[in-house]
Amino acid sequence: MNYRKLQSISFTDLDRLRHLPLSQLDELLKSLGNNDQEVFVKSSYSDIDAFFDEVYKDYDTDLRNPYWNFSHDILKFLLLHELLENFDVTRQLNVLDAGAGTGNWSKYIKDCFPSSKTVLFDRNHHMLSVARTKFSSLQSRNTSFVEGNLEQLENYLVNQFDVIICFHNVIGMARNSENVLSQLAKRLREDGIALIMAPNFYHSLIFLLNQKNMVEFHRTLVTGTVKFKKDMPEVFCYTPESLRQLIINSGFKSCKILGFPVTVFPEQNDRFLKVETTSHHCLNDTKMRAGILALEKRLCLKEELAYRAGNSLLAIAKI
Repeated sequence: MNYRKLQSISFTDLDRLRHLPLSQLDELLKSLGNNDQEVFVKSSYSDIDAFFDEVYKDYDTDLRNPYWNFSHDILKFLLLHELLENFDVTRQLNVLDAGAGTGNWSKYIKDCFPSSKTVLFDRNHHMLSVARTKFSSLQSRNTSFVEGNLEQLENYLVNQFDVIICFHNVIGMARNSENVLSQLAKRLREDGIALIMAPNFYHSLIFLLNQKNMVEFHRTLVTGTVKFKKDMPEVFCYTPESLRQLIINSGFKSCKILGFPVTVFPEQNDRFLKVETTSHHCLNDTKMRAGILALEKRLCLKEELAYRAGNSLLAIAKI
């Protein structure tokens, strides 16, 4: 494979990429990709299951890392902002957590809307077992757990929901993301909202360039997928516009795309579980972190900044 073009990118060029108009950036990335026909092995659901069978015990340790703890607080803000924009706090919400993992986000909604009825759906029984433990202390009769494949959601659930959340890498790891999204669209009530996360294509490239990982950079250009770590399956990543189009094509009638964080970006050591430090010293200082978080809460609501997302894109979709 000829990496000459890719390897010639300097850090000055990298900084310039951040400030290019999106149309020029897309053209530049297209030219870098050329027509190379490298074959990349595609992960299966068996590979994904094996990955989560291994990491489920340490899955929640990412919140010890200052960067991911900061990102977590931004997502809390965005989630609550959208819920309060669309529903009265006294409403009994029917919630589907599609790809619930260890249940953190279902529990957060339950804390904010105590009367909500929640279905936690995930394909990995280890992850759901951790979620069950978290909810056992709530003694809630309005919570159920379903193990299954989101691509076949109609075989498990027939009821409709006010709120559907599909967070982190669920869509990125779906082998047929449009099918999953179509299933979710069918389960959403007419006045409901779906909040759907997906990895940011632009950030993936910036991160890989920073690490001088040209093999993965090339994978992302050619296949639209990325591996941030060798031991994880590749995930599909999207530009704000490609995610919007995917969601509309899947049966939703409208959506807006936000991104977060837009002020700080993960470094190499932030990619590993059980790492409790970050090179972002500003996030270790309580006062500085509070100031950046306040700024982030204003900027992350601006759709035109979504492409800068250092973590994920967040689509708020309706039918």
